[in-house]
Amino acid sequence: MIPEGLNKRPLKDIVGELVKYKFNCVRLTYAIYMWTRYSNKSVSDTFATMNATKVVEGISKNNPWVLNVTHINVFETVIKELGAQNVHVLLDNHVSKPEWCCGDDDGNGFFNDMFFDPKEWIQGLTLAAKQFAGNSAVVAQSLRNELRGPRQNENDWYNYMSEAAVAIHKQNPKVLVVIGGLSYATDLQFLKNRSLEIDVGNKTVFETHLYSWSGTPKDTWLKQPLNIVCSNTIKGIDNRAGFLTTGNNAAPLIFSEFGFDQSGGHVEDTRFLTCLQTYLVSTDIDWGLWSFHGSYYIRGDQVQLDELYGVLNSDWDGLRYPNFIDKFQLLQRKNQDPTSEGSDLYIMYHPLTGKCAQVNNKNELELGSCESQTRWSYNGFLVLLNSTKKCLTNSGEGLPVTVSDACQSQSSFRKPASLSRLHLATTNKDGYAVVTGGNKGIGLSTCKLLASNGVTVVLTARDHKRGLEAVQKLNELGLKDHVVFHHLDVTDPATIPPLVDFITAQFGKLDILVNNAGISSIVVDDVALAASDLEEKGPHGFDWSNILKEDDQTVEPTIKTNYYGPKEISEALIPLLQLSDSPRIVNVSAIVGCLEFIPDGRAKEVLSDIESLTTEKINDIVNQFLEDYKEGSLKTKGWPTHLSAYTVSKAALNAYTRILAKKYPSFCVNALCPGHVKSDLSHNTGNFTPDEGAECVVRLALLPNGSSSGLFFNRSEVTPF
Repeated sequence: MIPEGLNKRPLKDIVGELVKYKFNCVRLTYAIYMWTRYSNKSVSDTFATMNATKVVEGISKNNPWVLNVTHINVFETVIKELGAQNVHVLLDNHVSKPEWCCGDDDGNGFFNDMFFDPKEWIQGLTLAAKQFAGNSAVVAQSLRNELRGPRQNENDWYNYMSEAAVAIHKQNPKVLVVIGGLSYATDLQFLKNRSLEIDVGNKTVFETHLYSWSGTPKDTWLKQPLNIVCSNTIKGIDNRAGFLTTGNNAAPLIFSEFGFDQSGGHVEDTRFLTCLQTYLVSTDIDWGLWSFHGSYYIRGDQVQLDELYGVLNSDWDGLRYPNFIDKFQLLQRKNQDPTSEGSDLYIMYHPLTGKCAQVNNKNELELGSCESQTRWSYNGFLVLLNSTKKCLTNSGEGLPVTVSDACQSQSSFRKPASLSRLHLATTNKDGYAVVTGGNKGIGLSTCKLLASNGVTVVLTARDHKRGLEAVQKLNELGLKDHVVFHHLDVTDPATIPPLVDFITAQFGKLDILVNNAGISSIVVDDVALAASDLEEKGPHGFDWSNILKEDDQTVEPTIKTNYYGPKEISEALIPLLQLSDSPRIVNVSAIVGCLEFIPDGRAKEVLSDIESLTTEKINDIVNQFLEDYKEGSLKTKGWPTHLSAYTVSKAALNAYTRILAKKYPSFCVNALCPGHVKSDLSHNTGNFTPDEGAECVVRLALLPNGSSSGLFFNRSEVTPF
């Protein structure tokens, strides 16, 4: 019930630390019971009931006056010292019963919880407002910290929050009334449908909170691509609270609480902070950081517990996070002036360090202090140095970005290049592609032809050694600057996020996805094949039944590789494809995947009904096939009995192609059979070379905007699914 740290440093010195680190306001927390039940109780009486001898000794040494006065007296003295050093105060009602906050079942979460009597709550708010009416240091008073728990509901929120706001305003008409929402103060979106009608003049301010774990598992910041998580986080902020600052009925909003582990012990917190900083800087919204204090008198049953989220260290004599000053320098200043009539100019900000971009005497971009930052303008494709005709220009791969006069060069054209919209990248007219199964056969030839067309290709393979060897082959053909390797096993979900992260970090988008990786469940009788008349009759007029046999052990892997693999890869990369001006997906299929090769039955009926087709239905068909295969009932259930797993997997892939094309009309999504190509998959029996097969793939990958989508091609000819 008294501000922390009085056992560590004299009050004047603590406030001096606030000023030193450029904080101009303190969100000073208190408990309702301090006003309604313990107003006459002295601090020494409170500590007498606790085993906190060292805390009392520290207070006696640094602030001896504290022990023999009431908690309210301490509050008054602290606020007086804050005001004397020009630090403002936001009185924050944190809880009713004084204890650590917060939990769904702590009895302090919502109106009529065990310790949350609405009448007593309003009484305490009223007493606090009356006590500090006329005190110029107190500029705001919040209603309640982080409403939460199973009782929370909108009706009670409107009723009680309205009553409390009016009660505070009546006692102190000059103070701002700060109002938080539901779900730990993260959610105010119900105000979209019904505004809060209260008569407090123009003193209403809304507040919102956020942490790395708010509404999502904390490890999301580790397991998912950072740009996607950050993008979703920023969209969530705007959807739940940020919307209040826009439109005809815009209202003030403060980000009154966020925090991070300042000991550096959690990477997810660092990533979260970097993302949130960009939002706070770009909106120039006022904010409050949890927390300034370096330790607690008592938290739970622990005495003098260290606060890892604290700005100060546990001794209260220095920063816990060494880079705090740089990290927060731009956040702690006014960056936008709504009254300004000048043109919009930009600061180029690097949130990971907190520094700003500057131009050195070599015309190179470098990071430095934000106090004397360089100003920029952006016209949608050029980043221009203010008051000059110079622009940012890429000098080359791995070289410093410079400021030059080459503003008509492709290396100077920039546009947003990530879902978070926080990155500007030079545009590559020829784009970026991913090819699965790119280490041999059609896949390797596809990589070669795409790279030859100026496309930057990510060649993927499940075998590291073979993938790197494939890249080396292409390097020797003069394609070194256009091909990179990244590991990917389409049947292993754990290998997909690293690929997404790599593309996001390196390119910021994706233009082309070629789902080429595939296998067959067929075992070939090599002796019978050698003695056959295949070359005379050709692959389509030849009887394969005595040569090709289904391998029971590879039936499920065939389905997983040929259908589920492309499906999972596509879904993971679609957010990056959506950032492209010309998104393309090419699914390498087979002619036997056409429905004419599936006997009449439920599978054919479902897969041919494009209007009602869904991925769930495709999955059901595939699962039913596997069950019937295990039961030995393929023929009686209407399944193909020759190349059955391969046929069903490609039919499923074809159907999924149609779903993607329908769901993403701005994409160009097609499937094709590249012909009977000589490759490992065909046991080198084909009549087309891998390059000839790849030509069909690349033609679809490089189709111009507005081309047909949702089609199946047998080499270059459109064929019915």
